[in-house]
Amino acid sequence: MPVLQGWGMGDYFDHYEAYARAGVDLRKAQRVGVGSICRRQGSIRISMILSELKAEGLKLHGFGLKVKGFELARECLASADSMAWSVHERKEHREKRLWDPSLPKTGRQNEIEAALEWLEYVLEPAMTRGAQYPELRAA
Repeated sequence: MPVLQGWGMGDYFDHYEAYARAGVDLRKAQRVGVGSICRRQGSIRISMILSELKAEGLKLHGFGLKVKGFELARECLASADSMAWSVHERKEHREKRLWDPSLPKTGRQNEIEAALEWLEYVLEPAMTRGAQYPELRAA
């Protein structure tokens, strides 16, 4: 998948134009990855950049999104990936093992069920989310 990298709006559009000069029409790509967003995904600035790129007719893929990133960018993305659920499960299990060393060494971080629970949580509208993962609200 082609990926657009940048920091500001101009950077992403410069990269978009570089693809065009090389004869690559990103609007025809199945997906276009957007890099450099995972550490600043909670910002309205990233949401605006994604919105502008989508307006160009791109089918965007967001890398490394967490709950807040999904909330702000959901309408702009055709797809996304995340390891937030796995990190959450690993951290939660590590804390439980401090109190109960008899627990297995690994938790649910590799279980599809845990990933699907997290996905369901993320896809719920923010105002109707239950308390299943309250610690993810800050993620």
